[in-house]
Amino acid sequence: MAHVIAKHRQTKQRASDILLIGKVLGVLIIPLIFILKQPDLGTAIVFIIITCGMLFIGGISKKIIALAILIGGTILGLFAYLVIFNRGLLLKIGFENYQFKRIDTWFDGSAVDADSAFNVEQAVKAIGSGGYFGNGFESQVYVPERHTDFIFSMIGETTGMIGCAILIIVYFFLMYYLIRTCFMTKTLYHTYVISGILILMSFHMFQNIAMNIGLMPVTGIPLPFISYGGSSILANMLSLGIVLAIQKNHYESVFGKKRQYEEMATNFEE
Repeated sequence: MAHVIAKHRQTKQRASDILLIGKVLGVLIIPLIFILKQPDLGTAIVFIIITCGMLFIGGISKKIIALAILIGGTILGLFAYLVIFNRGLLLKIGFENYQFKRIDTWFDGSAVDADSAFNVEQAVKAIGSGGYFGNGFESQVYVPERHTDFIFSMIGETTGMIGCAILIIVYFFLMYYLIRTCFMTKTLYHTYVISGILILMSFHMFQNIAMNIGLMPVTGIPLPFISYGGSSILANMLSLGIVLAIQKNHYESVFGKKRQYEEMATNFEE
């Protein structure tokens, strides 16, 4: 996708943003279909978020952005209407009852059965029980799947608000590093690659932490570098490896000649 956007911009096709969107959708649609067939709505949403973010960074026109917001808002409004008044139609096109229960739990946990809201309620209790400094490594609140999707609740319980704040600060430093590297690259392609990785990790962090404290619906999105799971940690490590490889090609050694950052910034704007 980064290659498609960069190549489109390098050919100076500024007036053909519709063509760019068509190209990007052509790249996105095939993996998205396979992901939805699993079904894995959470990962599909991640793909869509990354695509929208990269298109925005790619510099599409403000009119198309406004139109996209209008269309997106209309679709979300229609979806909300169907969730409230006509779930049967959504079930026919592939949605599952457990997904509606997650939405109901997000809006009002007391309105659903105890089993559906159990994970979120226990996660919030665990984080709250940690107080400022945590309860140590002896768990006092049972949280199902606390080593995967609800790992943040265990961090909150064992290390308290201080531990959670330190983790979030570390994540902010990671985001700062990615943003800084993105602006220092010399080519559009590398800029879009790092942008996609930045959006991916940022959304994973926000969604996982937010669902642990009840601000977002529960999804199977892991917390980067923390949640248990080989595929997740491998993907995160490979992503940072790509960023480090790009950085190596665009930065001089600290003991070498200074890089002309003004020239790099000019290339980025072009």
